[in-house]
Amino acid sequence: MVSDLAQLSNSVSDVLHIILPLLKNNIRINISNIGMIDNADRGYWITKTLLAVARQEKDIRRFQLVQKAKDDKRKNKGGRSRRTLTPKYKAALTYMKTHTYQETVNKFRVSKSTLKRIKKQFGVSIKN
Repeated sequence: MVSDLAQLSNSVSDVLHIILPLLKNNIRINISNIGMIDNADRGYWITKTLLAVARQEKDIRRFQLVQKAKDDKRKNKGGRSRRTLTPKYKAALTYMKTHTYQETVNKFRVSKSTLKRIKKQFGVSIKN
């Protein structure tokens, strides 16, 4: 005899791990706030209800984990931070409007790939 289902265990799945083996051995469980759980129809109904609640608890936990993962993904972009446009890069971009990549590389000591990335990132249209 148990006075309250919460005194038997903390979660519904733990309660089921206790109740199901007892029912297989034809042991009746009397919980005062629920009633008698045995191999009769009412006992099966209570057991099925507890199984449904356990499934619902599992679904709620899964939903919360998915929501947390979405929030973490939204908050943490990860990766390297974006390049800032320094005065040296601004001058190189301005110089590139009237000169070739190679002339800009030689004057500013910046690689050609860096110039291409800066041009792509900051959307400067340069005809070369």
